[in-house]
Amino acid sequence: MPRALSNRQPIVAHRQITALLQGAVSRGYSAESILSRAEIPPSIYQDSAGSIDGVELQRLLWAIQIEMNDLFMGFLAQPAKPELNLVQSRIRFQCERLGEAIRASTQTREAVRNDVSYQCTTNPDAGEFTLSVEYQLLDDVDAHLFYWHRLMLMYRYHCWLIGKRIKLNTIAFKADSADKLADHYYAPFNAKVQFAQGTNALVFDSKYLLCPIVRSEAEEQDYVSNYPDWFTIPGQDMSWTRQTEQIIKGFQRDNQWSPTTQQVAKKLSVSARTLRRQLARENETYRDIKAQVRCQQAIRLLVDTDLPIAVVADQIGFSEPGDFTRAFISWTQLTPSAYRDQQRSDNSLFSDIRHLQSF
Repeated sequence: MPRALSNRQPIVAHRQITALLQGAVSRGYSAESILSRAEIPPSIYQDSAGSIDGVELQRLLWAIQIEMNDLFMGFLAQPAKPELNLVQSRIRFQCERLGEAIRASTQTREAVRNDVSYQCTTNPDAGEFTLSVEYQLLDDVDAHLFYWHRLMLMYRYHCWLIGKRIKLNTIAFKADSADKLADHYYAPFNAKVQFAQGTNALVFDSKYLLCPIVRSEAEEQDYVSNYPDWFTIPGQDMSWTRQTEQIIKGFQRDNQWSPTTQQVAKKLSVSARTLRRQLARENETYRDIKAQVRCQQAIRLLVDTDLPIAVVADQIGFSEPGDFTRAFISWTQLTPSAYRDQQRSDNSLFSDIRHLQSF
């Protein structure tokens, strides 16, 4: 009997499950062990009617990568160690805009691998940017499924970096239409899909290259740990409130604790008036968001460090500890010391949860 899925649709069919596991299996890894690690019934591997949903797909991908210590899941001859992603992340987050981050990270990967190549092409007449990628894949793997996986990863990540959905013009694949997956695999791209092309690529308007990076390296682990259903459309959670929060955090990392509405609006490429109007539609104000971000930083320092209250106050931009205490009480109804004591009583539980989420 096939396993009953949750109400989440669409699904990943048995053929794609076995194809994703092919690289691992061909190297002697146990498909059943990997599925078990992903909290998916191992019997699915032998069940031709078995299937998983988009959330389970993410667990399966991570289980394969962890088991093999290979981000490319055995689809290439040379494994890709996770440490390479850490290097790329540090480089990306030194960039201010998406275009810089794309070029810097692709150049880094090409510099350390000779079996991966990227091409960044701008068409000034059409106002389009094309990001193409080529991998030297092994012969016995599903090439089109792998390219779908990699392009979806890149697309979702770039949307996350700038805090909004990038509207793709085209998604191109080298594969023939005979290799086409079910329609729901391409739905999150929300763009025209072309087969039998000379490259595998994402094509979008060049204007997105100028979008500011609104995420931080510290947030990346949360993004990875809480990766969404693979079949949802990227950017659905990119509200004006969320974008404003991330940009304020960027200013505060540079010790600018009170960026103006104009400064944040400039980062979003809108006027201050437009920003205030968009926030009002979400029942938020710029002042409240700025206070919330400051409060979050204060809580992190109180719970995760042993810094004296006066030092915490100084690190979040208060010149006087008394001013910090009054502000903190207005945010949480507790003094900083009382809040720290209360939260640390549950610290071991939170630590266990964070450890589990890191996988």
